[in-house]
This record gives sequence, C-alpha cells and structure tokens, in this order.
Amino acid sequence: MSHPELLPKALDTLFEALWTEPNESELPDPKVFSRVLAKALPEEVVKDGVARMGSAEVKAELMKASNQAFENGAFGLPWFQCTDVEGRVEGFWGFDHLGQVVRFLGLDGGLDSRGAMRAVL
Repeated sequence: MSHPELLPKALDTLFEALWTEPNESELPDPKVFSRVLAKALPEEVVKDGVARMGSAEVKAELMKASNQAFENGAFGLPWFQCTDVEGRVEGFWGFDHLGQVVRFLGLDGGLDSRGAMRAVL
C-alpha cells in the first residue's frame, strides 16, 4: 500500500523463492518472507510492511478488495478484472486465460507463423 511501485518486484521475489528455493517451504511465516523480501527490497520497506500487516488499515483494505472481487464475480485466483478502451468490463479467471485477456484488451498478441497467438506464459 505504501510502495505500490515495488509490488511487482516483491511478488517476483516471493514467487521465485516459493518455486525455486528448496528451503522456502515456510514462506508464509513473516520471519521467512521478510528475510526473502529483504534480498530485493529496501530493509525499511520490508520492516514497515511486516509491522503494518495486522493493522486495522491493512485489514480494511483487504476486506474492501475481497468484497469487490466477490461482487465482480471472482471465484478463484488469479482473477483479472479488465476494462477495454470502450469501457466494457469483463473478468477472467486463471493464467490459462491470459490470451483471452490480451484479445479483450486489444493488445498485440504477437501472432506466430501460423497466425495463432503465442503462449503468454
């Protein structure tokens, strides 16, 4: 919440640790994930984030986002709520639907030699 520009780096770091580091099975433990995040983010940002995890502000934001996702029809993760240039809104569930997200948003899907969209992942 306080450093949204660091969120992609934080998520990439946690994802990599979870799936590539054999000793990171305890990643949900704040002591473990804060150590992992400290490798990629400023130490004061990590400490502040961990300290604020249980705050009323963070819990309220989580509740707000969860309620909004439910109202939008989300039933699992990852859920992508997309708005195209014409203002149409549609939700997509799952990584395997990223191609549909690309088409819906009118993005360059990078067609291959067969004229099919390349795999996004």
